[in-house]
Amino acid sequence: GDGPLDSDTQEIIPTKRIIEIRRKSATAIGDKVSYRLKFLDGRWYDLQTLSLENGDDNNVITEGLAWHLHRLASTGTYQPGLAAWTTLTLHLSRQEPVLDEFGNPVLDDLGNPVYQNVTDVKPQGVYLNVEFVDKWFLSHRGLWNPGSTWLYKQDDIGLPEIKEFPTSSVTDSPTYLYLDYSPFRATRLSGKRVLNPTPGDSELERQLNSKINMDSFLRLGAVNAFTDNPDELFNKGKNFFWVDYSAGHREYFPWDLDAAIRSTNAGIYGSLSVTNNKRGSTTTVNQHPYQSVILNHPKFRNQYNAILTNLLNGPMQPAYVQTDLMLFEALLTEALLEDPNNKIGNSPEAISSYFAYLRNWISLRSTNVISQIQKNGPPAPRANY
Repeated sequence: GDGPLDSDTQEIIPTKRIIEIRRKSATAIGDKVSYRLKFLDGRWYDLQTLSLENGDDNNVITEGLAWHLHRLASTGTYQPGLAAWTTLTLHLSRQEPVLDEFGNPVLDDLGNPVYQNVTDVKPQGVYLNVEFVDKWFLSHRGLWNPGSTWLYKQDDIGLPEIKEFPTSSVTDSPTYLYLDYSPFRATRLSGKRVLNPTPGDSELERQLNSKINMDSFLRLGAVNAFTDNPDELFNKGKNFFWVDYSAGHREYFPWDLDAAIRSTNAGIYGSLSVTNNKRGSTTTVNQHPYQSVILNHPKFRNQYNAILTNLLNGPMQPAYVQTDLMLFEALLTEALLEDPNNKIGNSPEAISSYFAYLRNWISLRSTNVISQIQKNGPPAPRANY
């Protein structure tokens, strides 16, 4: 797609590129697997690495919608990755012996079998093409300095992976070493004594505001909560990137949004479970340490609520998102109809019905989230500030 223009048709002439391609761990949908692509002969549109997501957990439409909502929530400092739908067709070449009319191998003058190149064309369907978080990603956002930048990836629960670090250092960042308490680091115990206790509310507020861009941190959590992403930073402590500096505020970035867009009634301060009994129903809130430490903090709760409220009254208000979904439907219907691995159905009626469902989902979810913000719980924020 980045080749020269044809002088007659003014269309882009496809170019051949050398890439490294590997399969990702996502579950295959038929023979449609997720891939990581790395350009080895220079960058493509100034990008080095791309992630082609097959939408294995929910589907490729909801995954794209989740990325779109994060982009709607973007600010000068909260700058999530770019994502766009694309189609993928594999052209697999192999050599086969040439056969005569009787099915016998054709031999050359030396008696050796003659081979021919055969290409199998295998359409894979619609993917989500996601900008990978690396130093090029940071450079595009003015966030990369080779002498003072650390990039971390928290893929699964456990220790994070350092993806990039300053040329003069192979140790962890000062901010990583400083935030040595829950929820940022595992709690260390000596018997019943906590060796790295989390500071009280006042000191926690001071420390986090000095080390983290709390608006971008809470903004990431707010959009993930709105989309009912069950596998993210605040409710699982996983699937995100962050960047630290020798001096400066930490910035967070979302990743792996394939499980988003589920319940319209999911909790925004923790995972809700409802138990019915003879006296009625009881709602229990289960919280990950990120939620109990950050979202129960009275000042950060207010900031989180304000971010969600402003988003739902602004760039993420239902009417705007529903209009976007209508545009997405017009853009994607033809490609989805031709997708042999389409999870939402291959008829125009099925596709139209699914986009109608998503438009209704946005409306119901917005109403529910606003209601939770007005109630400010459960659970309520801590009062002892």
